[in-house]
Amino acid sequence: MARNGHRGEQHGVMKNDDDDEEEEEEEEEEVVKKEKKEEEEEEKEKEEDGTPTKQPRCAEEQQQQQTMPGHRAPEPGAAGGSGGSASSTSSSTSSTTSTSSAAREGATATTSSSTTSSAAREGAASSSSSSSGGLPARTRRSSSRRSRPRTLLFWSGLLVYFEPKDITAEEEQEEVESLRSIRRYLTSHTAYGTTGVRDVHLELRDLELSGRTGTLHCIRFPTQDLPAFLQMARDKHFSSLHTELCATGGGAYKFEADFRTMADLQLQKLDELDCLIRGVLFTDSAASGNPASECYYFEDPSDPDRCIQRPYALRDPYPLLLVNIGSGVSIMAVYSENNYKRVTGTSLGGGTFLGLCCLLTGCSTFEEALEMASQGESTRVDKLVKDIYGGDYQRFGLPGWAVASSFGNMMSSDKREGVSKQDLARATLVTITNNIGSITRMCALNENINRVVFVGNFLRVNTLSMKLLAYAMDYWSKGQLKALFLRHEGAMVEMKNHSLRSSTLVYFEPKDITAEEEQEEVESLRSIRRYLTSHTAYGTTGVRDVHLELRDLELSGRTGTLHCIRFPTQDLPAFLQMARDKHFSSLHTELCATGGGAYKFEADFRTMADLQLQKLDELDCLIRGVLFTDSAASGNPASECYYFEDPSDPDRCIQRPYALRDPYPLLLVNIGSGVSIMAVYSENNYKRVTGTSLGGGTFLGLCCLLTGCSTFEEALEMASQGESTRVDKLVKDIYGGDYQRFGLPGWAVASSFGNMMSSDKREGVSKQDLARATLVTITNNIGSITRMCALNENINRVVFVGNFLRVNTLSMKLLAYAMDYWSKGQLKALFLRHEGYFGAVGALLELLHPS
Repeated sequence: MARNGHRGEQHGVMKNDDDDEEEEEEEEEEVVKKEKKEEEEEEKEKEEDGTPTKQPRCAEEQQQQQTMPGHRAPEPGAAGGSGGSASSTSSSTSSTTSTSSAAREGATATTSSSTTSSAAREGAASSSSSSSGGLPARTRRSSSRRSRPRTLLFWSGLLVYFEPKDITAEEEQEEVESLRSIRRYLTSHTAYGTTGVRDVHLELRDLELSGRTGTLHCIRFPTQDLPAFLQMARDKHFSSLHTELCATGGGAYKFEADFRTMADLQLQKLDELDCLIRGVLFTDSAASGNPASECYYFEDPSDPDRCIQRPYALRDPYPLLLVNIGSGVSIMAVYSENNYKRVTGTSLGGGTFLGLCCLLTGCSTFEEALEMASQGESTRVDKLVKDIYGGDYQRFGLPGWAVASSFGNMMSSDKREGVSKQDLARATLVTITNNIGSITRMCALNENINRVVFVGNFLRVNTLSMKLLAYAMDYWSKGQLKALFLRHEGAMVEMKNHSLRSSTLVYFEPKDITAEEEQEEVESLRSIRRYLTSHTAYGTTGVRDVHLELRDLELSGRTGTLHCIRFPTQDLPAFLQMARDKHFSSLHTELCATGGGAYKFEADFRTMADLQLQKLDELDCLIRGVLFTDSAASGNPASECYYFEDPSDPDRCIQRPYALRDPYPLLLVNIGSGVSIMAVYSENNYKRVTGTSLGGGTFLGLCCLLTGCSTFEEALEMASQGESTRVDKLVKDIYGGDYQRFGLPGWAVASSFGNMMSSDKREGVSKQDLARATLVTITNNIGSITRMCALNENINRVVFVGNFLRVNTLSMKLLAYAMDYWSKGQLKALFLRHEGYFGAVGALLELLHPS
């Protein structure tokens, strides 16, 4: 469960036109001519000395990472890929950034340049070559002075430029004209082309960096505008500085060849998360001397009218949980600058938000998607607790306004007609931020860390998402955790008559009826018994699952058969008509009912069928029903509990029985329109650990919107025929192979729906692909959250139940793989044959043996 998002402030990314630069261009032409003449003189001198003008380059210095073969069924979201951020090394200087466009991978690059002696430069070049896999650097001008750092450049849709303020007269005189031209260009503009922006408000002034004092400028532009950056690099003669460009993020791998061929620049690729953490810590300490605090939080995040930004002193920061939100999400536990670990990640990040918004609303940019989200109302799209229970779910303290099922209302065609594009964008954003908040809170609990900092491209110039994250953290942690932010952000079987929202009926037919009972049995009861047991179908949608009968069952001192009957909840009028026609009310018994429908349809039962309902707690009935059915089924030929062996190999993945003897403790994961996770220690001792609104309702609601389907069967049929890797962005799509630093295989999902940010890729996917990606997203997310709950509660037995899994082998196999992947083979996903009937069985037991 998660709260629907309140309205928040919306900020868009600035876009400015470039200034007229005719005078500057004329001046630069003179510079080029002058430089060319100087270079010709140098070349002549070097030829006389027998020194080559350039050291040879290696065409392929670093081996391409091996990608692990993908497989059809399991596609877990493991990576949580993010954009880029970086640091520099050329003159032992460090800093960091992250990309400007929320859902795009970027490369962040740095370079340092100075006027140095030839010997000093050659020494620095040798050092750089060894650290970058043998890529040779080039030598440049000579001078009698020792090297001093002058300029820093980062690339990743972001440029960070260090402008020294302590330039001596000698340096000014000796400064190469191309460097002077670059410095003038970067510092005299606040806009570059149509999308480049210098964030003046983020400048770090009077900053000491590697012994120099100056200003750190922050410049950004969308990663898709890389050609514009490379053109600027060529026009401004970046390569004439003869320094190596340090880069990080997925773009450092993706665009390496473009930098070399288009701008004559070599890249030294640095680890993304190393650079991110080092940069966060450096920037926070550096910003402490500036007027505006680097770190801040939102006070009163649950109240839009009182929610305001407050500074936060991030002194003595360790340990902290660092949540990096790019196209996906990575969560790191940081114990010191050099001691940290990646705790987990989720593929539902900024790429999911933008990819889904592009599909659902027709937008094409992050700014458009955010603008829509700021104007929408998610409660028209999401199903809330009060929509199911008529108010709060008091048994577990769930407020009526909390989201029970993200996109759950979209299962209804009438409600789909009543929503706007803005509502869909808002619901998408609320879904993503709620999910990140939930996972982050569990990580903080696991790692025993109470300081959580959110960073990444997704949050840059995005106050709306920050406020939603602040509320999610406050909600999930019950006010114990603040969300901190930084200013310098950078599968299928054939089925019929099956519905996700299903009502179930269990009927116990005694076999030991005496002659006296037979004679005394009222005609209406005899009529009901004959009707229920002589049919396997009722009307057009009701079904008796004969294969699930529990025969020779002893119940309340009687022996008989337990029949399992189901029909779609939307066909409730048909059930009530049957109840009226068969005179259920003439038996003068009270009907025990559980689930949201017991509240929602109570009046219909009373007015249409003259039946009174005794409403029972849903989760109490569920757990009682699971435990009873498992013990009762032990005497039947087919085992109640089972698992899938070899879930990572579709060709070898087969169902195996599992003996659920001595079951306690166990984690019970109930997947309906939303998801509830319970830790069960005995029949009468259990607690609700957590839940997520991304469940079966999200799957069907999104599939209805994305594919035009109208039933759960249609959605599953499409998903069984699709290929999610056309929709999702994988690790190898960002890093060119595995992300070996953290053991993330290339086939893992980095960003669910991440490829849908591209209009070209949107044109290449089918409805089946979209349905498959939706199912993979939901099951991966449930697997990830479940594994963290098992870790928190120290429970190694996990049972999945719920309507979503009934007659749904594809989803079960995906869940089995997700659990195997996330737990590294330590946890099995267990399933039960009587899926969806446990609540009804528990209600029957309560009728016979009130607790």
